[in-house]
Amino acid sequence: MPREPGQYDHNLGQRHRHARRIPESNRWHAPGERRRQTCRGLCRGRALQGVNSTTDISIASQGSITFDALSSSLALQTGGGHGATFTAGTADAGDITFTNPANILSTGGGGLSFQATNATGGALSLGSLSASSFSATATGNIDITSVTATGAITLTSSTGSVSSTGTLQTASQLTLNAAAGITVFTSAVTLEATNSLSGDIAVTQTAPPSQLLTITKRGRRRGEQRTRRSDIDCRR
Repeated sequence: MPREPGQYDHNLGQRHRHARRIPESNRWHAPGERRRQTCRGLCRGRALQGVNSTTDISIASQGSITFDALSSSLALQTGGGHGATFTAGTADAGDITFTNPANILSTGGGGLSFQATNATGGALSLGSLSASSFSATATGNIDITSVTATGAITLTSSTGSVSSTGTLQTASQLTLNAAAGITVFTSAVTLEATNSLSGDIAVTQTAPPSQLLTITKRGRRRGEQRTRRSDIDCRR
């Protein structure tokens, strides 16, 4: 029997003492369509917000995870020394997607991590995120609205590109790894950017708040002995 959002809330709120998976969605799927997990019941029902600050959250899906459009910000209680992790594609290709990229997801001082690393495919399309530290790892493209973190931010795409429409802001290290180009807006103290295959690196250090930026590594195209001027564009 299909479960209602309230039942998801009950399961997570009463039994989420350790990391656990979202129950399989009971949505109808067209023949041949890849089955996906959905955070609809969880996010709208505020179940994730009910998990206490000292409990790590780990949500995993065999396929994709979708955050349906939220009517307000999703603020997790996850506190310092703990984290919330969302993992797609544990058995098949899977993406993590925010239906509304303007939606906000934050923690109460804990870390935040998104993973979509199945070898057959996995991309991240994320909204505005806030945590003590942040990491996103994907097989394909990583597209983020914005990230605000007091600690390190790390974005890694093994075959695709990394991009942001808003600012990646941290008082610590910002590390960007891609294969097909990097285009981001930043407010960071230290930047390390590597691009391995094709495309350029374009970094715009925004203000305010203005921070001194130190570049510790520069990307280069495979096979090149030197990095051409047009390959890296750092602006202030």
